[in-house]
Amino acid sequence: YSHSTFALALCLQMQHRPEGAVEIVENLIGHALKSNNSELLTISHAFQAELALRQGNLPKAEQWAQA
Repeated sequence: YSHSTFALALCLQMQHRPEGAVEIVENLIGHALKSNNSELLTISHAFQAELALRQGNLPKAEQWAQA
């Protein structure tokens, strides 16, 4: 499930649809929180930081690194 979501987010990013990519990952994070899945939450946050880097959003990526 998570790998498919990450792949979809990367596809959206490559299609110049960064808002869609961010939304997909945020939905996955919401699912991880609701299901109390700490492993999925950690992986999703790491991917969110990678996506922020791909989008040139260094403050967002740094925020994850500091946490």
